[in-house]
Amino acid sequence: MTMPMLFDDRALPQNRNGSITKLSDAEIAAKFLEFWGIYPKRAGGNPKSEAERKFRKAVNSGISCETIIAGARRFAAECLQNRIEARFVPMAVTWLNQKRWADDPDAGPGVEPKSFIEMARDLRERADQDGERGPDDR
Repeated sequence: MTMPMLFDDRALPQNRNGSITKLSDAEIAAKFLEFWGIYPKRAGGNPKSEAERKFRKAVNSGISCETIIAGARRFAAECLQNRIEARFVPMAVTWLNQKRWADDPDAGPGVEPKSFIEMARDLRERADQDGERGPDDR
């Protein structure tokens, strides 16, 4: 009797025999830095070392780095789209503790999340547009 596949493990690192291999500490650290660069900046404390420890724990429990990073991209896009103030962005460790990478924002299926550079460009354009209008035009 074969067990049903609970998730698609084809994206996980595999050896030549097709068995899933664990990521090295250096690989996890590199993926965490990618996550850290994507995660929205917040006002106030955001302890990086605690977030890295929680990220590592999630990855070692079987969650793929790509799943977490994709969730962070969606969250960053959601913050940008809804103009979430930095003071309302949760600490990264809180976001990881709550397994928020599994959240499904209202973006809908098939919508590619924007890169950080694209989000920054959108913010700059919005700021320029807001600056062109006078206080009475808003």
